[in-house]
Amino acid sequence: MIERRAAIAERLSIELDDAAFSEPSAHDFDAETHGPTYLSPMESLLLDIALAPGEPEASWLTYPQAEALLGQEAREERRRRKTERRRLAASMALVALLFGGVVGLSIRQAGIGTSIAVSWAVAGTLAVLTIACAIGRSAMRHRRLVDGLGATAATATLCATFNAVNNMLSTPLAPEGATLIVGSMLPVIAGVAWALVSDDTSASG
Repeated sequence: MIERRAAIAERLSIELDDAAFSEPSAHDFDAETHGPTYLSPMESLLLDIALAPGEPEASWLTYPQAEALLGQEAREERRRRKTERRRLAASMALVALLFGGVVGLSIRQAGIGTSIAVSWAVAGTLAVLTIACAIGRSAMRHRRLVDGLGATAATATLCATFNAVNNMLSTPLAPEGATLIVGSMLPVIAGVAWALVSDDTSASG
């Protein structure tokens, strides 16, 4: 009670001046000539003090409760985004298979050799699969495995493209057997090496 009286006294000393105690004239109460009648500063202050609650307002949530609530919402939002990225990556993997099949069949229907058509189909499939790995990397639990798979797919894409172009040349740059061997070993080496040097931070949530 003493603290409340001290607070009211301090507020009065700040907000009151000589104008608050000036006597209103009859002209101030004449609505026809003066327009709307407003409360004087003293009346407004007394009304504000009378209507103010006697006790400090209790917060709806304590700081720990608010932090827990907002933290839970943030975790749910991160979990939702990661789920969406996983679904998108899975959809891209399916699209990779369809895209490779369409590319291979289209090239084969154009009368080009089977080995060349297969090489371009593999290159198209692995290219889209590389994109799928990049999309889903941040949402996967073990990123090192996804990084290795993405590096393998990217390197195999280059090898398959080189093999397809090499077979299309009248004078191949390298024997077909050699390109197949290198194209089979190099992506695996690249994937393992990339997985070893990449960050193995697991995606939480």
